[in-house]
Amino acid sequence: MSKLIGTLLALTVVLGPNTTSWGQDDAGDAMLIPGQRVFKAATYQGALDIVERLEAYFGDGTVSIVNQANRLQIYTVKFPPPQTDEAEDVVQNIFADEQDSGQIIWNEPNRLINAHGQTGSLWVSGLGIDAASYQSQYALETINVNRAHQSLSRGRGTLVAVIDTGIAPTHPALAGKVSDRGYNAIVNGGGTDDSGDGVHAGHGTFIAGLVALVAPEARLLPVTALRPDGTGFPVDIADGIDHAVTEGAHVIVLALGTTAGSNAMRTAIDAALANGITVVAAAGNTLPTPTEPSILFPASYSGIFGGNIGVFAVGASTHLDDLAPFSNYHASIDAYAPGSSGMLPDGSPDPATSIIGPLPDGSYAAANGTSFSTAFVGGLAALVRAQEREWPDQNTSTSNIPVQLHARMLEADTYVVMPVVPANPIPDKPRVNAVLACQYGKGLTPQGDIDGDGYVTGADLTLLLGSWGVLPANGSLHGANLSPDDTINGADLSLLLGNWLLPEG
Repeated sequence: MSKLIGTLLALTVVLGPNTTSWGQDDAGDAMLIPGQRVFKAATYQGALDIVERLEAYFGDGTVSIVNQANRLQIYTVKFPPPQTDEAEDVVQNIFADEQDSGQIIWNEPNRLINAHGQTGSLWVSGLGIDAASYQSQYALETINVNRAHQSLSRGRGTLVAVIDTGIAPTHPALAGKVSDRGYNAIVNGGGTDDSGDGVHAGHGTFIAGLVALVAPEARLLPVTALRPDGTGFPVDIADGIDHAVTEGAHVIVLALGTTAGSNAMRTAIDAALANGITVVAAAGNTLPTPTEPSILFPASYSGIFGGNIGVFAVGASTHLDDLAPFSNYHASIDAYAPGSSGMLPDGSPDPATSIIGPLPDGSYAAANGTSFSTAFVGGLAALVRAQEREWPDQNTSTSNIPVQLHARMLEADTYVVMPVVPANPIPDKPRVNAVLACQYGKGLTPQGDIDGDGYVTGADLTLLLGSWGVLPANGSLHGANLSPDDTINGADLSLLLGNWLLPEG
């Protein structure tokens, strides 16, 4: 018999209404942190000014910065929780004055993100939920992954950042694929990561396993920004996104969501997009009614914003290409991907119709959730990005890379039927297809063919030597990183020379 091991942390983290007012938090599924506020400073001096002004009112030594995303200049300040209307007004006025003067850019309440959206369960190995069923699960055939691998792309040269609960790198499904340049934003921000070493929460490992199935030659960057129970703070997520930017990630997977916006996360996402990174995010499992379409943030930050592309928002479909019963639907959702698991009569997962991923203990599980749809699309983005070895170039700027990938990932021949909403009909949405998404890019070439001309020659050697010791963080592919050690060194040189002058295919 299978063993039920707990409720799925599948998707989502939830925040209350997006507001900068200091008052009653009416979101029952979020926790407002009294005496804390998040802000973006124009300069570090602006952060110090906030602390100084708050201390002038509350007293020396009573105010401190307790969390930060330093490169983004986003800070969480802690002060004695106001006990009177007068104290609340003083705090409000301090932040308003600093914002009016330009010392800070924005400010918002600090809320603890709570686990939400439990729409299924995880099972340990058994009844066919094993490595074989993981590698042959229905989603791969549904979105045409196997055909794409044969001649189009396997994700070589890409780095996919998984901003989540961490990744267990020793799982057989992930061995040799996980970068050693990972990051724990919780600890870096001054918090405590209750998972110990920060890599043993199941959700991030599950997500990474699905990305690896779709893009087996991509590298995975583990970024711990949520605790094992799925809770965390927006500043940690923003800091994790920023780390992915500094490491030269090409895709960021946000298999999480909130019911309201976060300036901290949006600031980090804007920076990622400007650096040529495709950001994919889960639409949510908040069970909308037929008359109430919905989508979570940051997936709601989708489409065109100010001439630039936003987040690629992902909903969940079933093995029959129907809308998954738990999935959000909304006009802002870009596309759908498999995220639903079927059940056998005894209540256990059906391997033939399930989403199956790895768990930190070395086993596999079946699950439901738009988180997992998002992981498949993150892998798809890596496949498409890997084909364009010359980007960025004079024709495709760094900030235009997400625009190009976004358009290609919408190429589809199957559409998921949306519920009919009389007051606001939502059109059917594409279900992603790896072959169609990759049809415009270059096909597979030999390992060591860095310039993509189909041969391994002196031109590729020159490119490898020019990247010696570093990985580019300017939107370029990590094409010279041929060995799984996250640097350009003799191991990469040996692999290149071993394929010298091999023809394409």
